[in-house]
Amino acid sequence: MEAMVAAPSEDAAPARRAGATDDALLVERCRSGDLAAFEPLVEHHRHGAWRLAMNVVHDREDAWDVTQDAFIRAWQALPSFRGQSAFSTWLFRIVINVALDTLRQRWPNGRARAGAMSADDLERELVDPDPAPDRVAARLEERERIMRALDMLPEHHRMAIVLSDLEGLTYREIADLLEIPIGTVMSRLHHGR
Repeated sequence: MEAMVAAPSEDAAPARRAGATDDALLVERCRSGDLAAFEPLVEHHRHGAWRLAMNVVHDREDAWDVTQDAFIRAWQALPSFRGQSAFSTWLFRIVINVALDTLRQRWPNGRARAGAMSADDLERELVDPDPAPDRVAARLEERERIMRALDMLPEHHRMAIVLSDLEGLTYREIADLLEIPIGTVMSRLHHGR
């Protein structure tokens, strides 16, 4: 699984809508006490939740811990889920909160390690099908520069850029997720870039 991913294709929107309908049914089953209905929700959203966590904490193990904690918190908070947004929006808000809490605990001075890369990530980069070592090195350097630049931004600008450029969310989705107006999303993206 890659820490940085391309934006979703144009065909992703219909798939998201279909998933949202399924999610709503599963959420209702969960709220009625059907524990088994939570498993498909986890399966459907775990990769997106992990990817988002990874883009915030920059560490594979921390990202998995954040993802697991976010799903536990989501299960515990499902009775309070009002359905005013998609389940994924609500879940990703939890992921962001847990990820930011993790960063604050690990890096109390407010700055995460710039471009931290685990041995697994480094090995995956080095075993890339592109055999040219200079291209591998260039990709690693570029990734590290991007992560350092993101880490230098204030949290509110960084989150807007991660959600837009790394997660491929629309302005509306970012606004819903961060509970801010679309104009604020646009402003944060402009100033963050």
